[in-house]
Amino acid sequence: MLTRNVCLGPTEQVTKAPHEGKPRHYFKKYAQECLHKANSYLCYTGIMSPEEQIWRTWVRGFHHWGLNEFVASFLEATAPLATLGAQLVYVCQPAMRTIVPEEQINALTELLDSENGIQSFVRLLREKD
Repeated sequence: MLTRNVCLGPTEQVTKAPHEGKPRHYFKKYAQECLHKANSYLCYTGIMSPEEQIWRTWVRGFHHWGLNEFVASFLEATAPLATLGAQLVYVCQPAMRTIVPEEQINALTELLDSENGIQSFVRLLREKD
């Protein structure tokens, strides 16, 4: 259970983490876990799958940067190649794990590989805040 102060917004940062005196990589891991937990609570955990929660995090980022319409159009235009993209992610997964959390990779492959994953994600991108 998250018991410390968490500030979620465009900067998404954790304050007052109980990691005093620990190595820096510990703080990064702790902050990511806290944000994941906090986002899970904010995204109605009982209703959405973990992949959908990650998709919503991506959508917030695209909205923040004003890229939501560009990404939606790109995904619609390249939808016939989505299965190929998912296979490429599967092949590159061992290398990608070094820089991208495994949950994010799984969410991306689910998005690209499912029947209506792209349609659902595009719908999320085009929702008004």
